[in-house]
Amino acid sequence: MTQNLGLSHHDALEPLLATHPDSLDFLSVRTGSLLDDAAGDDAAPALTERFRVAVHGNYLGLTSADAFDSHRARRLASLADQCVFEWVAERLEAPATPIPDLLDHVVERVERLQDFLGASVLVSNGSGFHNGPASLESSFAFLSALAGRTGCGLLLDLDALCQDAHAIDRPDGNETSSVPSALALSALNLDAVRAVAVSEFVVDGTPSAHAPRDDRVGTLLMQLTAECRRLRGITVGLSPEAIRAIGIDGIVAGLEGMRTALPGRAGVVVLPGATTRQATAAPRPRGYLPGHGRGAPMRLVHCAPEAETPPAASDAPPTSGG
Repeated sequence: MTQNLGLSHHDALEPLLATHPDSLDFLSVRTGSLLDDAAGDDAAPALTERFRVAVHGNYLGLTSADAFDSHRARRLASLADQCVFEWVAERLEAPATPIPDLLDHVVERVERLQDFLGASVLVSNGSGFHNGPASLESSFAFLSALAGRTGCGLLLDLDALCQDAHAIDRPDGNETSSVPSALALSALNLDAVRAVAVSEFVVDGTPSAHAPRDDRVGTLLMQLTAECRRLRGITVGLSPEAIRAIGIDGIVAGLEGMRTALPGRAGVVVLPGATTRQATAAPRPRGYLPGHGRGAPMRLVHCAPEAETPPAASDAPPTSGG
């Protein structure tokens, strides 16, 4: 199956979305102000009528020492029921203050978020996030343990990985490129990787002419798309400047170039516990994201409520219907 390719949504993409909607398989949208008390304009509800939509940037503070924002999680769950997202991703940021037993802390928050959603989430690595000494091995071990304990998937931000590899391997700043080593990748559970994000088009393992630096993201992307057996989608996060510089025709050509260059996979990929019937290995039309049917809610994994004291009414996950 050809890799599912999406773009990170930005207003500068509107001309492309209006004229070439079939050029991409999905959009990745930041929920932004829609989850704030003073909700502002947000494209997610309207876009789901036209495209498959995955969301990120929910700002639920998985590594924050502050209290878990149940109100925000409840609003996200309501939005997910209304809009039918392909997946919900949340980023791990470097903690602003040290948190004892950080893994237990993040596990509890991911489980609570999944209880609200009634679905699995994807957790993304953030640049500078480390559990203990600064090493990609420790970060990958953390992500793998998190996926094992919560059933969440992983979304790998390849630019963040390469930035961290550069900072760790070349602290003097003399080298301009670095990629995670084979040793570091061996600490990562590749079967937990469901999505990958890059900031530029990658063709034949090399970044596009608009890449801000040669960080060999392309090499890493080729390796991961070949080895991550349960990969569901790749998001290209073009900057507004790159969108304007490349233009509509260039973006369409970039997506097609990536589809040609990246290893394809046959069959249907589902998250653990999915109720969707496993289909036989066969090519799917563009726009098909494994484990879903258009109009079916994102119900991939049902997370059982916590076994201990039930949450207070104001803190409880929503009942069916959001």
